[in-house]
Amino acid sequence: MTKGIVVPHDGDAPLELREFSEFGDYQQTVGGWIEAVDIPSLGVAVYVNEEGLLQHLPLNSRVTFLWWFHVPEARQRAMLLGNAVIVGAPDVEGNTTDVPAAVCSLLMET
Repeated sequence: MTKGIVVPHDGDAPLELREFSEFGDYQQTVGGWIEAVDIPSLGVAVYVNEEGLLQHLPLNSRVTFLWWFHVPEARQRAMLLGNAVIVGAPDVEGNTTDVPAAVCSLLMET
């Protein structure tokens, strides 16, 4: 199982720490096929619905801001839409890892 943080697109909805046991769990959370967006400085990947634009999903302002803050070249060029899942960066075998404790603390406790 992999620990991740669900970031709902609704800015009033709370973040949720959740365990994911299989690929389908991520798909169910984002509502479709997943696309990974890396934030190397935090050691995380953000999973979003890869068809967010086509499905006219709402802006996820919290995760978009986090991405723009840590990946300045993405600013004003792309937005992350719909619900998102933040997990740890893939390991050497390409497997998803737990969201780092420091990121969990930063997002869940402050």
